[in-house]
Amino acid sequence: KAIVADYRAKIQNPMDLGTMTTKLEKNEYATLGDFCLDLRRIFSNCLRYNTTVNDSFRPLAVDMLRAAEELMGAFIARMEAPAIVYPPLLYCWELCVSILTAAIDLKNPKDGHQTAHFFMHPVSFYFGGDLPADYLQKVKRPIDLGTVTSSLLEGQYQKVQDFVNDCLLIKENC
Repeated sequence: KAIVADYRAKIQNPMDLGTMTTKLEKNEYATLGDFCLDLRRIFSNCLRYNTTVNDSFRPLAVDMLRAAEELMGAFIARMEAPAIVYPPLLYCWELCVSILTAAIDLKNPKDGHQTAHFFMHPVSFYFGGDLPADYLQKVKRPIDLGTVTSSLLEGQYQKVQDFVNDCLLIKENC
């Protein structure tokens, strides 16, 4: 129960292959883009949830997403060309994930604790679901590493600079 509650607190849009299969069987996908988004969310959620230093699930999620993107490119994108049916990932998405992972893996040299701990999830996660009273007066656009991960792997960034800007905003908000 504790793991389920923790997962639900950290993951806003849960998705798994069983749910996708059910949605396919019930013809609930309106577009190929919706299907691709759900598939990407599986791996995005894995990276977003598994944030301990040197977590063994992270490279697996990247490998599986790479394979899924190759299959979608071979079967879906080719069949629908020249129309774009789902947003492409940044050409350097794997490098971006490795940068996020490097940030997650940083440890404070004095105490050995994970440096990025309080930047993994929205601030509200650390305050029982609410934001501190004056937070939005000080921080105009909240952002965290989990949100950046989701934005990256759900195809919301169309330019590398958008990814960079959000990463820099985390630091600025701090």
